[in-house]
Amino acid sequence: MQALSSSSYRFDNFELDLVRRRLLLNGKSVTLAPKAFDMLRVLVEHNGQLLTKEDLFRLVWQDQIVEESNLTVNMSAIRRALGETATSPHYITTVSGRGYYFTADLRSDEDDLLVVENRTVSRVVVEDEVLDDEERPELSVGPPMLRPASDPWSRSLVWAAGGIMVALFGAFLVWYFALRNATPALPFQKISAKRLTTPIVTPPISAPQRLPTPPKTTTMNESMM
Repeated sequence: MQALSSSSYRFDNFELDLVRRRLLLNGKSVTLAPKAFDMLRVLVEHNGQLLTKEDLFRLVWQDQIVEESNLTVNMSAIRRALGETATSPHYITTVSGRGYYFTADLRSDEDDLLVVENRTVSRVVVEDEVLDDEERPELSVGPPMLRPASDPWSRSLVWAAGGIMVALFGAFLVWYFALRNATPALPFQKISAKRLTTPIVTPPISAPQRLPTPPKTTTMNESMM
Protein backbone atom coordinates (compact mmCIF):
# COMPACT_ATOMS: atom_id res chain seq x y z
CA MET A 1 0.00 0.00 0.00
CA GLN A 2 1.71 3.15 -1.25
CA ALA A 3 0.89 6.57 0.21
CA LEU A 4 1.32 9.97 -1.39
CA SER A 5 3.76 12.47 0.09
CA SER A 6 3.17 16.23 0.03
CA SER A 7 2.80 19.18 2.39
CA SER A 8 -0.74 20.02 1.19
CA TYR A 9 -3.45 18.68 -1.08
CA ARG A 10 -6.22 20.47 -3.00
CA PHE A 11 -9.48 19.04 -4.28
CA ASP A 12 -12.27 21.22 -5.63
CA ASN A 13 -12.49 24.22 -3.26
CA PHE A 14 -10.85 22.41 -0.34
CA GLU A 15 -7.22 22.47 0.76
CA LEU A 16 -5.75 20.09 3.29
CA ASP A 17 -2.74 21.77 4.88
CA LEU A 18 -0.63 19.10 6.56
CA VAL A 19 1.95 21.53 7.97
CA ARG A 20 -0.55 23.72 9.84
CA ARG A 21 -2.98 20.79 10.33
CA ARG A 22 -6.09 22.52 9.03
CA LEU A 23 -8.78 22.05 6.41
CA LEU A 24 -9.61 25.13 4.30
CA LEU A 25 -12.71 25.81 2.21
CA ASN A 26 -12.23 28.73 -0.20
CA GLY A 27 -9.36 29.88 2.00
CA LYS A 28 -11.36 29.73 5.25
CA SER A 29 -10.65 27.25 8.04
CA VAL A 30 -13.12 24.43 8.68
CA THR A 31 -13.37 23.07 12.23
CA LEU A 32 -12.13 19.50 12.48
CA ALA A 33 -11.08 17.45 15.53
CA PRO A 34 -7.45 16.20 15.66
CA LYS A 35 -8.32 12.52 15.10
CA ALA A 36 -10.81 13.42 12.37
CA PHE A 37 -8.04 15.43 10.66
CA ASP A 38 -5.64 12.47 10.92
CA MET A 39 -8.25 10.14 9.44
CA LEU A 40 -8.89 12.54 6.54
CA ARG A 41 -5.14 12.83 5.96
CA VAL A 42 -4.77 9.04 5.77
CA LEU A 43 -7.70 8.78 3.34
CA VAL A 44 -6.30 11.55 1.11
CA GLU A 45 -2.76 10.12 1.12
CA HIS A 46 -4.22 6.77 -0.01
CA ASN A 47 -6.47 8.32 -2.63
CA GLY A 48 -8.23 5.66 -4.70
CA GLN A 49 -7.11 2.82 -2.38
CA LEU A 50 -9.48 0.80 -0.24
CA LEU A 51 -8.74 1.18 3.47
CA THR A 52 -10.31 -1.31 5.87
CA LYS A 53 -11.30 -0.45 9.41
CA GLU A 54 -8.21 -2.27 10.62
CA ASP A 55 -6.04 -0.09 8.35
CA LEU A 56 -7.59 3.09 9.73
CA PHE A 57 -7.17 1.93 13.34
CA ARG A 58 -3.52 1.09 12.67
CA LEU A 59 -2.66 4.28 10.74
CA VAL A 60 -4.64 6.78 12.84
CA TRP A 61 -4.55 5.39 16.39
CA GLN A 62 -1.29 3.46 15.99
CA ASP A 63 -2.01 0.26 17.94
CA GLN A 64 -4.08 2.02 20.60
CA ILE A 65 -7.07 0.14 21.90
CA VAL A 66 -10.18 2.08 20.81
CA GLU A 67 -13.79 1.25 20.18
CA GLU A 68 -15.27 1.06 16.71
CA SER A 69 -17.64 3.89 17.60
CA ASN A 70 -14.66 6.30 17.54
CA LEU A 71 -14.18 5.48 13.87
CA THR A 72 -17.85 6.08 13.13
CA VAL A 73 -17.95 9.41 14.99
CA ASN A 74 -14.86 10.80 13.28
CA MET A 75 -16.03 9.64 9.85
CA SER A 76 -19.31 11.50 10.38
CA ALA A 77 -17.38 14.66 11.38
CA ILE A 78 -15.30 14.43 8.19
CA ARG A 79 -18.42 14.07 6.02
CA ARG A 80 -20.02 17.12 7.63
CA ALA A 81 -16.85 19.17 7.05
CA LEU A 82 -16.81 18.13 3.40
CA GLY A 83 -20.54 18.83 2.96
CA GLU A 84 -21.64 15.28 2.26
CA THR A 85 -23.44 12.38 3.89
CA ALA A 86 -23.04 8.61 3.82
CA THR A 87 -26.07 8.30 1.51
CA SER A 88 -24.88 11.12 -0.79
CA PRO A 89 -21.07 10.93 -0.88
CA HIS A 90 -18.85 13.22 -2.96
CA TYR A 91 -15.36 12.31 -1.77
CA ILE A 92 -15.53 9.32 0.63
CA THR A 93 -17.13 6.13 -0.67
CA THR A 94 -18.19 3.38 1.74
CA VAL A 95 -17.73 -0.25 0.68
CA SER A 96 -20.14 -2.25 2.81
CA GLY A 97 -18.42 -4.75 5.02
CA ARG A 98 -14.96 -3.81 3.75
CA GLY A 99 -14.01 -0.19 4.41
CA TYR A 100 -13.63 3.26 2.81
CA TYR A 101 -11.72 4.91 0.01
CA PHE A 102 -11.22 8.55 -0.95
CA THR A 103 -12.10 9.53 -4.54
CA ALA A 104 -11.16 13.02 -5.66
CA ASP A 105 -9.03 14.77 -8.26
CA LEU A 106 -6.10 15.74 -6.03
CA ARG A 107 -3.58 18.49 -6.70
CA SER A 108 -0.46 18.72 -4.59
CA ASP A 109 2.21 21.38 -4.14
CA GLU A 110 4.51 19.47 -6.51
CA ASP A 111 1.85 19.53 -9.24
CA ASP A 112 1.36 23.31 -8.87
CA LEU A 113 5.13 23.86 -9.01
CA LEU A 114 5.36 21.77 -12.18
CA VAL A 115 2.58 23.79 -13.83
CA VAL A 116 4.31 27.08 -12.95
CA GLU A 117 7.62 25.81 -14.33
CA ASN A 118 5.98 24.64 -17.58
CA ARG A 119 4.29 28.01 -18.06
CA THR A 120 7.57 29.83 -17.41
CA VAL A 121 9.45 27.69 -19.92
CA SER A 122 6.71 28.12 -22.53
CA ARG A 123 6.79 31.89 -22.09
CA VAL A 124 10.56 31.95 -22.54
CA VAL A 125 10.31 29.85 -25.71
CA VAL A 126 7.58 32.06 -27.20
CA GLU A 127 9.49 35.25 -26.40
CA ASP A 128 12.60 33.76 -27.98
CA GLU A 129 10.72 32.84 -31.19
CA VAL A 130 9.31 36.35 -31.76
CA LEU A 131 12.72 38.01 -31.77
CA ASP A 132 13.43 40.01 -34.93
CA ASP A 133 16.25 39.01 -37.25
CA GLU A 134 17.94 42.33 -36.56
CA GLU A 135 18.24 41.39 -32.89
CA ARG A 136 19.82 38.07 -33.82
CA PRO A 137 22.40 38.79 -36.55
CA GLU A 138 24.09 35.45 -36.06
CA LEU A 139 21.03 33.72 -37.55
CA SER A 140 20.83 35.86 -40.72
CA VAL A 141 20.82 33.96 -44.02
CA GLY A 142 23.92 34.45 -46.17
CA PRO A 143 27.36 33.03 -46.94
CA PRO A 144 29.49 32.41 -43.88
CA MET A 145 32.16 34.99 -43.23
CA LEU A 146 35.53 34.13 -41.79
CA ARG A 147 36.65 36.47 -39.09
CA PRO A 148 40.38 37.00 -38.69
CA ALA A 149 41.76 36.01 -35.35
CA SER A 150 42.40 39.15 -33.36
CA ASP A 151 44.10 37.38 -30.49
CA PRO A 152 47.97 37.58 -30.71
CA TRP A 153 48.24 34.22 -29.01
CA SER A 154 46.06 32.62 -31.70
CA ARG A 155 48.19 34.11 -34.47
CA SER A 156 51.36 32.80 -32.78
CA LEU A 157 49.91 29.31 -32.68
CA VAL A 158 49.04 29.48 -36.37
CA TRP A 159 52.56 30.58 -37.31
CA ALA A 160 54.15 27.92 -35.11
CA ALA A 161 52.02 25.19 -36.67
CA GLY A 162 52.96 26.39 -40.16
CA GLY A 163 56.67 26.39 -39.29
CA ILE A 164 56.49 22.84 -37.95
CA MET A 165 54.80 21.63 -41.14
CA VAL A 166 57.47 23.27 -43.34
CA ALA A 167 60.28 21.74 -41.25
CA LEU A 168 58.76 18.28 -41.47
CA PHE A 169 58.33 18.57 -45.23
CA GLY A 170 61.99 19.70 -45.66
CA ALA A 171 63.25 16.80 -43.57
CA PHE A 172 61.25 14.40 -45.72
CA LEU A 173 62.79 15.78 -48.91
CA VAL A 174 66.33 15.48 -47.51
CA TRP A 175 65.73 11.88 -46.48
CA TYR A 176 64.19 11.01 -49.85
CA PHE A 177 67.09 12.37 -51.98
CA ALA A 178 69.74 10.89 -49.68
CA LEU A 179 68.11 7.47 -50.00
CA ARG A 180 67.87 7.83 -53.76
CA ASN A 181 71.58 8.74 -54.28
CA ALA A 182 72.96 6.15 -51.88
CA THR A 183 75.49 3.56 -53.37
CA PRO A 184 74.12 0.02 -53.35
CA ALA A 185 75.91 -2.27 -50.98
CA LEU A 186 78.32 -4.94 -52.40
CA PRO A 187 77.16 -8.49 -52.20
CA PHE A 188 78.62 -10.60 -49.51
CA GLN A 189 81.79 -12.46 -50.48
CA LYS A 190 82.52 -15.99 -49.52
CA ILE A 191 84.88 -16.04 -46.59
CA SER A 192 86.98 -19.10 -45.92
CA ALA A 193 87.99 -19.89 -42.40
CA LYS A 194 91.35 -21.50 -41.63
CA ARG A 195 92.30 -23.32 -38.57
CA LEU A 196 94.79 -21.22 -36.65
CA THR A 197 95.62 -23.66 -33.90
CA THR A 198 98.91 -25.66 -34.08
CA PRO A 199 98.65 -29.41 -33.46
CA ILE A 200 100.42 -30.64 -30.36
CA VAL A 201 103.07 -33.33 -31.07
CA THR A 202 103.21 -35.92 -28.34
CA PRO A 203 106.65 -37.69 -27.98
CA PRO A 204 106.62 -41.49 -28.10
CA ILE A 205 106.64 -43.25 -24.79
CA SER A 206 109.54 -45.75 -24.50
CA ALA A 207 109.34 -48.98 -22.50
CA PRO A 208 110.79 -48.81 -18.98
CA GLN A 209 114.42 -50.10 -18.74
CA ARG A 210 115.29 -52.82 -16.25
CA LEU A 211 117.89 -51.82 -13.69
CA PRO A 212 120.96 -54.23 -13.11
CA THR A 213 120.84 -56.51 -10.09
CA PRO A 214 123.47 -55.57 -7.46
CA PRO A 215 126.14 -58.23 -6.57
CA LYS A 216 125.48 -60.47 -3.58
CA THR A 217 127.65 -59.69 -0.60
CA THR A 218 128.77 -62.32 1.88
CA THR A 219 128.67 -61.50 5.54
CA MET A 220 131.37 -62.53 8.10
CA ASN A 221 129.12 -65.03 9.84
CA GLU A 222 128.40 -66.83 6.68
CA SER A 223 132.15 -67.11 5.84
CA MET A 224 132.97 -68.60 9.23
CA MET A 225 130.46 -71.35 8.82
